[in-house]
Amino acid sequence: MTDDSTLQTTPLRGLLSGEPSVVTAGVGLFADALRAQAAYVTEVDWRPPMTGTESDLAAVMSDPRRETANALAVSRLMSAGAELVDVRPAHECLGMEKGTFFHAGPPMDWEQASGPMRGALIGAMLYEGLAETPPQAEAALLSGDGITLDPCHHHRTVAPMAGIGSPPTWRYEPRDAVPGGTAEAPVQEGPGKERRRGASAGGAPGTNYLSRKNDLTLAPSRREPTPEATQPDAKDIEPAPLPQ
Repeated sequence: MTDDSTLQTTPLRGLLSGEPSVVTAGVGLFADALRAQAAYVTEVDWRPPMTGTESDLAAVMSDPRRETANALAVSRLMSAGAELVDVRPAHECLGMEKGTFFHAGPPMDWEQASGPMRGALIGAMLYEGLAETPPQAEAALLSGDGITLDPCHHHRTVAPMAGIGSPPTWRYEPRDAVPGGTAEAPVQEGPGKERRRGASAGGAPGTNYLSRKNDLTLAPSRREPTPEATQPDAKDIEPAPLPQ
């Protein structure tokens, strides 16, 4: 074992007498250059805090509950399941009312919506019978009268890309058996013009054909009682194409 007195009399405290062991923080270029020279490198995932957050970060890092809370969060993530227990329309499982649309992304209004999101909203308005033409739908969405837009993640559900959920759209209902909570996930609309890709209308004029086919035919056909002992874990289900 080397004591302090030995280190003090060793040139450069022994830095050049053995293999270097380096710790880097920040730009990955430094670590890459060292690895290219066969040096052992430990990278620290660190970046400067955002301006104005220093005191909040210090409070979190010094909180004695942090380690236990992190361990609990990781254990819940690792043990989470997704047992498929039902397939239900959004008005039933999420309490959605006509004129309410749940969307992907953060809170927004019509003016903040992207082009594909606007297309999906217009298609949903036509499908719901809240407008007869795309210009009527756009005018109603702009005014906001009788229209409610809210993020999916405020309501235990999700939407892909420009996805829009409306009351009659069907949802898979997976359950996490550990904490006992449920969530709702949209049933795939199938190939072609889809709301999640911003389609306003397909098939007959003023009708989102694939969404209507999905809501009236495909999703209800999947709604079969699943005995609790045989409820599948949705994470283990291989996706299958919908009927054309």
